[in-house]
Amino acid sequence: MPPRPGDSALASLDRFARPAAAGLPKYAHLRDTLMAAIHAGHWKPGDKLPAEAELARRTPFSLGTVQRAYRALVEQGLVRRSQGSGTFVNEERRPVDAPFHLQFIGDDGGYLPLCPKIVSRARARETGPWNAFLGPRADVLRIDRRFSVGDEFHVYTRLYFDARSAPTAVTMPFESLDKVHWKRLLSTQLHAPVTQVRQTIRLGRFPPAVCRALSVRSSTTALVLESAGSSPRGEPVYFLESFIPPNARRLDVSSG
Repeated sequence: MPPRPGDSALASLDRFARPAAAGLPKYAHLRDTLMAAIHAGHWKPGDKLPAEAELARRTPFSLGTVQRAYRALVEQGLVRRSQGSGTFVNEERRPVDAPFHLQFIGDDGGYLPLCPKIVSRARARETGPWNAFLGPRADVLRIDRRFSVGDEFHVYTRLYFDARSAPTAVTMPFESLDKVHWKRLLSTQLHAPVTQVRQTIRLGRFPPAVCRALSVRSSTTALVLESAGSSPRGEPVYFLESFIPPNARRLDVSSG
């Protein structure tokens, strides 16, 4: 989706576009491109998006297509409209991408807030169940994050996915990874929602790196939640490992 010359704010927008899937409406292709640009930090929370008429003038899309794409972003809560002022990227309304797989129930029956801290982003060199799930040809990228759960305890996660399915995750600024809604980003990049999640639980020891990150003893027994997300066609999207230390909270695994 190369923009036409004349607007530096749109000059690099085409790098966030992926080849349109067969049958994908034009507005959805534009919506996905704009969403990928926002997730990658091209437009940050509070930034104003180009006016609809200007975006239509600088790209191959019609004004009607641009307007429908903007409406879709508003419906998803990613942007907001201000009468007479324009369209702006929403500020973060939640500490982390919810709903997700780590939903701990508080005293009031609601979910405890999850506040993430990015630890690392690197190609996965080790092997594990994610390899069998993602396939032998996958270029596996691993995102490590540490979550504060209601300021009571910490959980450590390792997210595995094929880097070719989400190229913006490889290139986006490291500090912006804390705020990424990973399920949404991967679904957008693949043009397929995650509709199937298989979750299994096992007991095991914390890996040494996780012990250091959570400041727990190496002898501590961890609850390991493994979540494997697939598309409606059964295509693998991501594999998530969550290392959960002993705590007094109930974990809701029904909303994965």
